[in-house]
Amino acid sequence: MTTKPVALLDLDGVLYPFADEFAEYAAYKGWRVPRSRSERFPNWNFYEAWGMTTPEFLALYRQGYEAERLLHYSEPEYDALDELRQLAQVAAIVWITHRAIPGVETERLEKTTQLWFDRYSVPGDLIVSGHDKGDAVLDLFTLSPEKHVPIIGIVEDKPENLAMMAAVCHAPMFLVDQPWNRPGHADIPVGTIRMLSFWHALRALLQIAVGVY
Repeated sequence: MTTKPVALLDLDGVLYPFADEFAEYAAYKGWRVPRSRSERFPNWNFYEAWGMTTPEFLALYRQGYEAERLLHYSEPEYDALDELRQLAQVAAIVWITHRAIPGVETERLEKTTQLWFDRYSVPGDLIVSGHDKGDAVLDLFTLSPEKHVPIIGIVEDKPENLAMMAAVCHAPMFLVDQPWNRPGHADIPVGTIRMLSFWHALRALLQIAVGVY
């Protein structure tokens, strides 16, 4: 795969503003969505606070995807791209994202995501995982000819995903602060470092990578 150290990064809720994009689309379709982010996204299943059921969420998700209003054009998080490009010079960037929409093939979602990466010149290798992220990390290193590449960090917005990946690879864990992952809303793995933004997480990864590479 690479002799560079590896950074494992989540996409939605970290670089891609999916929750905000979905909230805007839901409001456009007539749902009453709170104005403040803390009220919009009180927990992981934020849509329930709007009176939306999971089947309704999934139906609207697919509708928005098919209309190219979701997962297609939103801009990356502010200021992250410059830091990502700096990180790519000293580390291999691997994106592990769980995108699954009932009735939409994983290959199609992967193509949509890759087109978005190309549109904004996002560096790194993309892995769209339709299953457990821990298994995705195992698959990544099972298929790699180089099994001992150091992992300099994992960046996520969902504590459960951090726990899955940390269980199969020892690395610093960074949680990008979001309303849905604040204390009291989720079980955060011991040792997790909460970062104010993805930009701050990337700065930390850069410092680690320079010391390793």
